Amino acid sequence: QSESILYNHSTIMPPSLATNKSSNEETSDEASDQQCLTIKGEKYSVLSAGLRCKASPFLADSWVSLCLTLDGRDKVTKVLQYTSRLLAFLNLAGSHEQKRWHQLFSKLSGSRKAFRLGRSFIELQKLRKMSIWIMCLRSLGISNSSSVKSSFSLTKLGQALKIVGLLGFWAGDNTSFLNSAGFLDDYTLDERERAEQRVNRQRHLTTFANRSYFFGAVSGLFANFKSYWDHNTHDLKDAQKRYGEAKTEGEALEAQMHLRTVQKTHFELLLPLIKSCCDVMVFGNNAGVDLFKRVYGRKLHEGVHCAGGLLSAATVLYSNYP
Repeated sequence: QSESILYNHSTIMPPSLATNKSSNEETSDEASDQQCLTIKGEKYSVLSAGLRCKASPFLADSWVSLCLTLDGRDKVTKVLQYTSRLLAFLNLAGSHEQKRWHQLFSKLSGSRKAFRLGRSFIELQKLRKMSIWIMCLRSLGISNSSSVKSSFSLTKLGQALKIVGLLGFWAGDNTSFLNSAGFLDDYTLDERERAEQRVNRQRHLTTFANRSYFFGAVSGLFANFKSYWDHNTHDLKDAQKRYGEAKTEGEALEAQMHLRTVQKTHFELLLPLIKSCCDVMVFGNNAGVDLFKRVYGRKLHEGVHCAGGLLSAATVLYSNYP
């Protein structure tokens, strides 16, 4: 009997309340049934807390709302891009199907660049709102302004460095798009010379963009991991402890709602951590970074690369899903 009331933080009934109930032999059947309905309930974990806050994936209106957002359309296109790349890899090299999927991958990759024109200004605005320069001066002991109340933290620094990396990536990506469109060509030259210059510029811009994003992804991985770890070791454990120590049904229900809110936040912190891991893996394999080639002497497996890109896109799609 003692084993039947062992504590599991994913269920509704805390151990203290379960013990009180088992020791009270005068509880009526009706009251007992009511308590089962309001206290025992169903299992509720971090995963279910995160998933249940979203609309059903079978609702067409939800997908339409997602695709009406710029980031939603970009990530849907990213899913198609990496799916076509994976299918090109799975088909026999040189076959008609392999060429078909590779061409689709190339066109989708180029089309996404048009979605991202002007994103550098968004990152500049984020940096301005973070007051990163004042924060850095404060960390060095240079600024003692009383108007700056927030203390310096490694998490904020990681987030700021991530934005700096994204700023460089968007700048390189946007310039690369303009270059591939021929907007930056010197039309006093003939077609062959312009094409050679365009290819050289494209190579340098792609390398700069990839390295900038990799820098931002590593910085974001540090910041997201620290945020997730801090929330796990403080907020989540405190909510579980409060729930486990509930003495009455009212306290249990209040602690339950608080635990669900904390679990939902915990799941939301997990998603950017997963995305950062995937981005580090994917962009570490891209030209100009070549992390795996430098360390292991060969590129990352194409299937793993595509899976990382798909998972990265899926986390953003979930975050933007209604």
